[in-house]
Amino acid sequence: MSPDRSRRRGSLLLDTVGGLIVFTIVMGLTVQVLAWAAAERKAASHRVCAILEAQNLIERFRATSFDQLDATARDVPKLGQRTKTFLPDGNVHVTVEPPDGPLGARRVTVIVQWAGRGGTTTGPVRLSTWVHPPAGVGRSE
Repeated sequence: MSPDRSRRRGSLLLDTVGGLIVFTIVMGLTVQVLAWAAAERKAASHRVCAILEAQNLIERFRATSFDQLDATARDVPKLGQRTKTFLPDGNVHVTVEPPDGPLGARRVTVIVQWAGRGGTTTGPVRLSTWVHPPAGVGRSE
């Protein structure tokens, strides 16, 4: 047997084992990246759901008469049924500030919070709008 032939034996086996080790490491990293991406996608969809819920509530306040804003704020602070199932431990907080400034407008703020990963409260979604009285009402001149 020639010396070149004896040194080559087993090199294919070593190459295969090395390739399998590299492949295993790459697959492990890929699984971790996919898990992270799925968690981020879920968090983003929860945030979008919270934004849509806050927008719906803001629209409800914009459609309410100026004099009924306080009563509506007391009655509304509940998530919609579909949103309750999607946002774990979600809640809504609504504030209506008293009329302010020369226009007599009221600021309405809707805050939506929910539990994130591990049950910790995530950063809230906060939307605000100004609701103005009908023309000629509540304006100081």
